[in-house]
Amino acid sequence: MAEIAKLLYQGVIPTTATSIYTAPPGKYTVIKSIFLTSLANGTDRTFNLVIGGITVGYGHTVKSFKTLFFDDIGIFLLPGETIQLHCSGGNVISQISGIESDYVPAEFPYIKSNGSIPAVTSSTILNPDSSHDWIIKSLIITNHNSADREIVVQSAGFSLLYRFNLKAYDTLIVPLPNFMLPKGQTVTAYTMSGGALFGIVAERVVQ
Repeated sequence: MAEIAKLLYQGVIPTTATSIYTAPPGKYTVIKSIFLTSLANGTDRTFNLVIGGITVGYGHTVKSFKTLFFDDIGIFLLPGETIQLHCSGGNVISQISGIESDYVPAEFPYIKSNGSIPAVTSSTILNPDSSHDWIIKSLIITNHNSADREIVVQSAGFSLLYRFNLKAYDTLIVPLPNFMLPKGQTVTAYTMSGGALFGIVAERVVQ
């Protein structure tokens, strides 16, 4: 199962929601790096970025002549899943690289979950196969609201994040947290008010 380095996208970001890359049949893709550079003179730009269903940026700002860099965020795409990216104001360029490898479902050691974190009431955001231990490899929280959100993420009473304040339209990326989930443990989350978006990737422990 050889890993092949790939340039997944390079160019000007589309101004409307567009799938800029689709994982090919029989392959899975892991995102390794993302560069976004604003060419807009004196004007901030905002972008939306969704990778395999996980929202990495929503209304997120790139300052004039500045570059955002995301390194090894650990999100994978299964065959047919896409990267969606756009900047309505235009004049922003991007390069996204990753690796492609053969996808054999029975041998694939990763799982992911994504969706909405509810307000006030705790909800399960990851419920892996209870016959194995798991390790969280990536945790991404995106505030897609115009107001700040306080985030709580827990497992078996232990808080990965406790009332972490996430600014409006900001994203928290926790790459390679390597947080252990023993057999039967789940991950839960809630916000103190309003909602937010999450993405989480875990790897099965082989014994």
